[in-house]
Amino acid sequence: MPTPPISVVHLVDGTYELFRHYFAVPSRVDPSGQEVGATRGVVDNMLRLLESGATHIGVATDHIIDSFRNELYGGYKRDGGIEPPLRSQFTLLEAALYELGVTVWPMVEFEADDALAAGAAAAVAITLLVTRDATTPADATAVMTGTDLAPGLSGSAEITAVSSGVRIAIEVPGLPRRDGGEFYQVWLKSCDGTRLVPAGSFHELDDAVAWAGVSVDEFPLITVTKEVVAGPKDPTQGSSGEVVVAGSVAPCPT
Repeated sequence: MPTPPISVVHLVDGTYELFRHYFAVPSRVDPSGQEVGATRGVVDNMLRLLESGATHIGVATDHIIDSFRNELYGGYKRDGGIEPPLRSQFTLLEAALYELGVTVWPMVEFEADDALAAGAAAAVAITLLVTRDATTPADATAVMTGTDLAPGLSGSAEITAVSSGVRIAIEVPGLPRRDGGEFYQVWLKSCDGTRLVPAGSFHELDDAVAWAGVSVDEFPLITVTKEVVAGPKDPTQGSSGEVVVAGSVAPCPT
């Protein structure tokens, strides 16, 4: 299976960065008199992250400084005492980051730190899921061959056993896309042809993943048929029999 692309995730405390740039970079005022120096500095840093290869950036901000912790701890940091030229850039920074296309989490009840922790946990969970899914070796591979309805086409189907059944990663490039109530149906079939299990319907099969809650030991044949959407309680609902590609995970007994 293909190696997953590397994700470079940056989670940024936007309010911290705003304070840091406010006291570190020269003042800059726009034609309306709005102080923008710190905002420019933070946006410039985000651009540098993107230029250096970042694939995902999430910026958490304290939309207001007060949070639920003020009710729990006396003397906890509050929204007062912030210099107006700095405070006026809180919402300006959020708007600028939105325009840049960066994900922004403006926090009200919670704090930016809380959002960063949640973002980090989500990033780790998603990375583990994607990495496992993309690197688990297939248990078997079937060569898919075109029938008279799709002469000359070929592809593959990689089968991986999972707790719920089987995962079928199927690639058959070259089949014309089917839309408007027409689709391709993937099936698992028993060797004697008397049992048929649907595994998923698709517009195209350039890169598709089908699932079935059965064992390929019992259903080693894979077929793909051309289908159309049937009406409610249509007695013809089922396989059309118009097989375009077929393959086998294991030979059937003779």
